[in-house]
Amino acid sequence: MKTKLLRFTILLFITFLMISCASEEILSAENTVLEFKINDQYLITNAEIDEQTGIVTKRLPEFIDFKNLNIDLKISESASITPDPKTIKDYSSPVTFIVKSESGLEKTYLVKLEHMDINRYESCTDSNAHKWFGGDNRTNAPDILPFDRNIGTGQTVLLNKDLVPSRFGIHLREGFAYYETKTLYGEEVKLKLIIRDETKKTIASTETIVSANFSGGFISFDLQNQYLLLEAGKKYVFYWYLVDGAALGIMAGSSGDTTNGSGFCFQTGYSGDSKIRNKTTLEDLSVWGEHPWHFNMELEGKE
Repeated sequence: MKTKLLRFTILLFITFLMISCASEEILSAENTVLEFKINDQYLITNAEIDEQTGIVTKRLPEFIDFKNLNIDLKISESASITPDPKTIKDYSSPVTFIVKSESGLEKTYLVKLEHMDINRYESCTDSNAHKWFGGDNRTNAPDILPFDRNIGTGQTVLLNKDLVPSRFGIHLREGFAYYETKTLYGEEVKLKLIIRDETKKTIASTETIVSANFSGGFISFDLQNQYLLLEAGKKYVFYWYLVDGAALGIMAGSSGDTTNGSGFCFQTGYSGDSKIRNKTTLEDLSVWGEHPWHFNMELEGKE
């Protein structure tokens, strides 16, 4: 009887040790910041996390208020973090977080945010061809009705660094005129710019007035109040067209380059063709398609 009791006691003790060891083994040592997301009214973006140094960095537009910033911070499962990110709004100076694993290991992260304050200017001015831009008043052109179509132009923008654009410029060879009679229009007109991201979603649009005495050159669109952040490595397409171009029946030439190359100035061009008879406009994505030329443009902002 005593032997059985002793064996039972030993078995219980061994079981207790095994349970204790198992409990210790499942304690996680993970103490990582997995994601540092910035949620602002104007943009949502992720900061860069250097796991070796523990430094979290991001350059953000100057319109972002570092003293009142909303952050979503994701850490390893079962880990804890101090201070509570929900209580921190002011990132105008570096902020330190300590992530503690379930097993007690600690890792320090230092958040250092900066404003994008370095000026950048890109210009594509080489031109050896010109594409129709605007309306059409011709009465003798095959398959074309007068005062029916409106032709727009577009160009892909691909950057190697994040940029907050303040101005975008497009180039026309000459002032607007009636093609059939070569008569200058001689009045101010309005151009519209639409910017779409990689998913073809419209992220901004704006208009600009072209003066009556415009005779060719760059035309600027003001982007300062668009609160845009163009992210590096992502393709954006800028589309522009003459407002009421079909009804006006006037045209100009979009300046472009037919040569092959690489870099900022040699991304994909676009052309749009809407028709009143088809009940389409240049707001419709379906009327736009890729064009083999690269169209002249200017882009200015801060990185």
